[in-house]
Amino acid sequence: MFYLSIHGGNSNFDVIAFNENCEILGRGHRSGIDNCFEPQQTVLRHISEAVIECVVDLYSLGFSGRFECVYYCMVDKRNLLKECFLQIGYDIGEYILLEEPYCYLLAGGLTETGCVALSSTGSCAAFCNGRNDLLITGGYGIPVGDEGSSAYIGIRGINMVTRSIGGWGEKTILYDFLCESLGNNTAQVDTVRLLQLLYPDNNYARRLIYVKFARQVVRAAGCGDAVAISILEEAGELMARQTLCAYRLYLSGARGTQNDICMNHRGREQGVVDLSFDRSAHGNQTPGVYVCGSTWKNNPIMLNAFRSFVSRYLPEAQCVETKRAAVYGGFVCFILETYGNNALKEAAVQLDPLQEA
Repeated sequence: MFYLSIHGGNSNFDVIAFNENCEILGRGHRSGIDNCFEPQQTVLRHISEAVIECVVDLYSLGFSGRFECVYYCMVDKRNLLKECFLQIGYDIGEYILLEEPYCYLLAGGLTETGCVALSSTGSCAAFCNGRNDLLITGGYGIPVGDEGSSAYIGIRGINMVTRSIGGWGEKTILYDFLCESLGNNTAQVDTVRLLQLLYPDNNYARRLIYVKFARQVVRAAGCGDAVAISILEEAGELMARQTLCAYRLYLSGARGTQNDICMNHRGREQGVVDLSFDRSAHGNQTPGVYVCGSTWKNNPIMLNAFRSFVSRYLPEAQCVETKRAAVYGGFVCFILETYGNNALKEAAVQLDPLQEA
């Protein structure tokens, strides 16, 4: 029997195939699937190419075109996945939808319970206590939300550059890095040209500029630039606030995603300033806190700011930087449902070398 695990993010679409013996048999990868910024046919092509790349080697193992189950996590337009499989002609026994923070928690922490601070192209935070028992905050997209994400960091970096150009902001090497990132010499980029570069006709390309520049903000911070350091510290604190809020709202009885009326109503009632909470009803146990997503990679300033803020309210909490990609979440979910928690250590033995590769 054959199974698929899929993670469709803003920047990447990943697929792995495995069998009932938990042997990973194939992998596929393509660009992201954010249908808000790319045509639907482009998104469908990305999905199809990644799936076909993953499946191509399965035919020699007896694959007949049927998957018993597809575990999938997609940031947008989830119905496109089923449409894609219909076009390709594969027979799917069951679809199991997994929330993105839950996938990262399974893959990175090999657990179903904990706080998740997800920061990649976009961002959100969550407290999970199982597949169907979770609370998610944030994730509204740029420019409305996604505080603490790569896109957010890139925008904040550009904010600081324009302030510096205008003479009302601190001096920063981010100006030089921005010109370099945009492929222009600093001597040739005045404010008019800079705005032309930052506002291309293609809206999707503009967001790619933000995400790409986030890496330059991390680089500038590594050089000791005070402005860049302050941006990353702010991003870490914002991610911590969202994460603590998700846990606090969960303890208060709210469930679901940021679109649920129940959660929003409770959030408005309780406010966002006071992040303290009473854990006595839950045995005063401190959950694990897992940071995941590409923004955290090689970004110790943001991570340290996150840990420092979390420790104010959860001093006993262990903040763990996870390494494994979300696409392995479906694989771990299958192991849990089929073989139980005792099989997770064996799963880690397989996942770590694959993640390295």
